[in-house]
Amino acid sequence: MPDRDFLLEIGCEEIPARFLPPATEQLETGLRRILAEHRIPVAAVHAYATPCRLVVWARDIGRAADTRVVERTGPPWDAAYGADGRPTAALEGFLKSVGGDANSIVKVQKKDRAFVGVRLKEKGRPTAKILPEILPALIASISFPKAMRWRAGDAAAFARPVRWILCLLHGRPLRFAAHGLESGAVTFGNKFFHPQPFRPASAAGYFRKLEQKMVMVSPAKRREKILRGAKMILARRGLSADLPEDLVTEVVHLTEFPTVLLGGFDRSFLDIPAVILKSAMSHHQRYFPVTAAGGKLAPHFLVVRNGPPDPKGIVAKGNARVLTARFSDTKYFFETDRKKKLADRIDGLKGVVYLEGLGTLHDRARRLRDLLVILPPRIGIDLDLDRYADVAYLCKADLLTEVVREFPELQGVMGRIYAEKEGLPAEIPAAIAEHYQPRGPADPLPETPLGALLALADKFELLFGAYSVGLRPTASGDPYGLRRAAIGIARILLARAWHLRIGQMAESAAPIFPDPGAVRKAAPEVLAFFRARLEALLRETHPAEFVLACLNVSDDPCEIAGKVEAFSKIAREGKDRWVTLLRTAKRAHNIVKNEKNLPPLNPGAFQQEEERALHKAFLDWEAAVRRMPERKYTDRLRAILEMAAPLHTFFDKVFVMVDDASLRANRLSLIGAISDAFRSYAEFDRIAVSE
Repeated sequence: MPDRDFLLEIGCEEIPARFLPPATEQLETGLRRILAEHRIPVAAVHAYATPCRLVVWARDIGRAADTRVVERTGPPWDAAYGADGRPTAALEGFLKSVGGDANSIVKVQKKDRAFVGVRLKEKGRPTAKILPEILPALIASISFPKAMRWRAGDAAAFARPVRWILCLLHGRPLRFAAHGLESGAVTFGNKFFHPQPFRPASAAGYFRKLEQKMVMVSPAKRREKILRGAKMILARRGLSADLPEDLVTEVVHLTEFPTVLLGGFDRSFLDIPAVILKSAMSHHQRYFPVTAAGGKLAPHFLVVRNGPPDPKGIVAKGNARVLTARFSDTKYFFETDRKKKLADRIDGLKGVVYLEGLGTLHDRARRLRDLLVILPPRIGIDLDLDRYADVAYLCKADLLTEVVREFPELQGVMGRIYAEKEGLPAEIPAAIAEHYQPRGPADPLPETPLGALLALADKFELLFGAYSVGLRPTASGDPYGLRRAAIGIARILLARAWHLRIGQMAESAAPIFPDPGAVRKAAPEVLAFFRARLEALLRETHPAEFVLACLNVSDDPCEIAGKVEAFSKIAREGKDRWVTLLRTAKRAHNIVKNEKNLPPLNPGAFQQEEERALHKAFLDWEAAVRRMPERKYTDRLRAILEMAAPLHTFFDKVFVMVDDASLRANRLSLIGAISDAFRSYAEFDRIAVSE
């Protein structure tokens, strides 16, 4: 059966695993796009990646671009024919220039004038002619987090040096040049076991032959092989293992022909805390820790080899030797750390620079302690600071330990372990570990009140401090984790229903920083940044218009979230009530939204009974709202409905925009006062009223 496919393989030196998924997506979407742009029919496009190659496969691709009908516009209709009805020189010249004839002429209407048009069939060019013109640009369009130009004269950068390009169209080599190479019909197998070149006869043969040469091009098949292999090994021995998705994905993209092996290490290393051993295995060696019955760490690990099985255990033993050396170092670090208490390390924080302009880690710890004084009364809770006097310093002390220097991802975790072994009150080890939480959108929140307070202090200190010295996230990077800090603050406050005004917090915290004025100056920017993160968080569970309506009327995240939830409740109570509520609030705002410098309201200037009735209803409504608990947001929102009837009567009976300037201004002041009261709750004009 003739090959009807297209295949492109970019062979290169090993690309970092994290670069491959986005590069694969770019290659697939890019080929789909350019095929569509050039009208080349194709059944399906799939892209794949291994550490040493990017591959895109187009199944059942057309031999030529589709034929299309094009329309050309020529002279005005009234200039195309003479009085005798015969074609003029203008028409004949036009037909000659576009290759048309009298049978292809159509009348084209443009505005008020008719023109001669010609509809022509444009035959598609051969695919073999089009692709060599566009493939270099496709390859050049693939972007990587880090890339270089590896050859003199390279027009585009690439993650690693390109070593070969295979390109087949309908089973034949397709020639073009990119990255200083000419494409050909040759590829290579697994570089460790089958490095010899070979020529695949077709796209389907390419995949079959490569697998024989220990290259599984499909990441999905490599993933399946890893998971199946791990399951078989563990089942035979009655063991289990945590196979986290991110680590499995990384290993998939580190190998071309994965084979799962079981390795072991000396049981004496199990005296080291399991969290350290697991970090050494997974973060540093890309091994999978193995657990025995009951969930305890077993003296085994799973390693994925890039190659065939290991019947003699040579590879497994080699990996075990590497791990043993790392565990021996880790054991030494852990035992060395235990000889010095966390409190004895606090003074050493003075020798570690935090951020330029913000002093040392000791200075930062002092600010955390000050924030632990500022936060509780603003949130409305009590904290026995004398009992936890040093927790702000202790939570950073483990940064000076040998284990954390070797395993930075264990900061906070090791502090907790060391604090527990020192016998410190239970709240302190927990707070040390929890103050980094949440580390990401799916990370758990602090469980203890002290841990939550310390986490807030840590994140506020980072936000205010970074902005005060000019450090801000950009569209392409956030090296200091400011977005993560803002989202963490919002999540903690919302989860614990702790009411805190961010603007007031900035003012209270300013004096504890080296440049209080810079903190105050940056406060509006920090608040806007925080609101953007809170908006994104709330929009995950609520309509965007509700979030936008409430976002700018307060700087208390819990108040904003409570009002957004109130809108959602009222909207569910029934369309009639919902529409009445919105119309009531929006009608008042629409009348006065463009008015400036309205005079104080003068009730003595009312001339109609409806004015007096509305004013009285408004005063009664204000008094009723003041009697409501401040945080009963749904009740306060429903209360606006009570103003619907008197407002409707007023607008029905009273003409606001009278000629008398003072009377008009007074009526506008009345409506303005009501509108301001409504808008102190939310910006109702941001919500659309649907009939």
